[in-house]
Amino acid sequence: MAAEAKKKRIVVVGGDAAGMSAASQVKRQRPDWEVVVLEQGDYVSYAACGMPYYVEGRIAELDELVEITPRAFREKRGIDLRLRHRAVAVDPGRRTVTCELAAGGREEIGYDDLLLATGARPLVPDQVTPGKRVLTINNLAEAQRVRQQATAAGVRRVAVIGGGLIGLEMSEAFATLGLATTLVHRREHLARLLAPAISSLVKEELQRQGVELCFGAALEGIESRADGVTVLAGGRRLEVDLVLLALGVVPNSELAAAAGLELGVRGAIVVDDHLRTSDPHIYAAGDCAQGRMLVDGRPIFTPLALKANREGMTAGLVMAGLEASCPGTLGTAIAKVFDLGIARTGLTLEEAAAAGFQPVQNLITTRSRARYYPGGGPVHVLVVADRRDGRVLGAQLAGPLDAVKRIDTFAVIIQQGLTLDQVLELDLAYAPPFSPVWDPVLLAARVTRKQL
Repeated sequence: MAAEAKKKRIVVVGGDAAGMSAASQVKRQRPDWEVVVLEQGDYVSYAACGMPYYVEGRIAELDELVEITPRAFREKRGIDLRLRHRAVAVDPGRRTVTCELAAGGREEIGYDDLLLATGARPLVPDQVTPGKRVLTINNLAEAQRVRQQATAAGVRRVAVIGGGLIGLEMSEAFATLGLATTLVHRREHLARLLAPAISSLVKEELQRQGVELCFGAALEGIESRADGVTVLAGGRRLEVDLVLLALGVVPNSELAAAAGLELGVRGAIVVDDHLRTSDPHIYAAGDCAQGRMLVDGRPIFTPLALKANREGMTAGLVMAGLEASCPGTLGTAIAKVFDLGIARTGLTLEEAAAAGFQPVQNLITTRSRARYYPGGGPVHVLVVADRRDGRVLGAQLAGPLDAVKRIDTFAVIIQQGLTLDQVLELDLAYAPPFSPVWDPVLLAARVTRKQL
């Protein structure tokens, strides 16, 4: 239990992962403090990462993605949660937030400390206007709309624009629904967070599953009509019934900018290790906040679920008067693309070179289980290390779904600054149903070490 402190009012703008984690943490540490959460929508604390599987039909009901209901936050945690309250202005001098109510009118709320957990929104090109047939997926209401449109009568063809993780997951969702799916991407390889060798494996899996690839095709325009959509990309015309934009996201930092707070990479809000912004009484956490790459210390924009939850929890502890910090992230990510799992953490070869390392990269292919044990498959492990001292800087995997969770081992290796020699000393578990004697992590380190 935290030590006694002056009673405060904490106001949180945004009711998803970072916001509700922070609000809950403050109330846990300071039950007598007032905690007000302003959320512009109808849902809080939902599993956004599950939305592609809802669209696909693997998750039957939208409410299954709700982690904690608004009623539970109010009655069990004592949080003053106000839905349909859209924050429109912050006055740092007077320490007030002004919000618009869905029912009409405005309300001004004072704060002792404020947390901005406003998240991010899909990137929409200037020449494109979302509508009935041109969709984004960023919240539960949008997920419901995408599923309704994808399963509507007469919808047979869909184009997904963007080759990031959301684009890959949504391509699988639409194809699983039986729709003729085309993935449009402006480069020949997938998002820069994946090495070309791993990208090639993903492209092969997409094609094997019947997804048409339109790569090296920058989006030139979208013409929406009552009876369909024309996508213009890379000199091609694609006639489809539905378009999903998955071009990445941008931080919702307009409130922060208008309040005079410092912005950084891609317009994300600059924060320190304790999630404080350039104003000592305003914090920011989650997808709206800038992060830091642990390997080289550079500022980055990484909208990931664990980062948002961890930063929210940390901000809550700090606002409650406790010591806590978030030193950074590795950008660890994992995804399912049909029967192929992909995962990455740390730096790519190009990022490592730009950061001043002397990187070497190696890719091995081995078995996910013992050769003779059924159910295994090839697992591809890519390692990036510093030629000078053998320190592991990054890793990527592709293979059976259960095999690529080894990325967590690499995340620990990189975060602890281990060298390839030290990795070879790790006592990793072995049994035929789980791995070969030489686990793919150890084998990749052993082979990469030979290149130093």
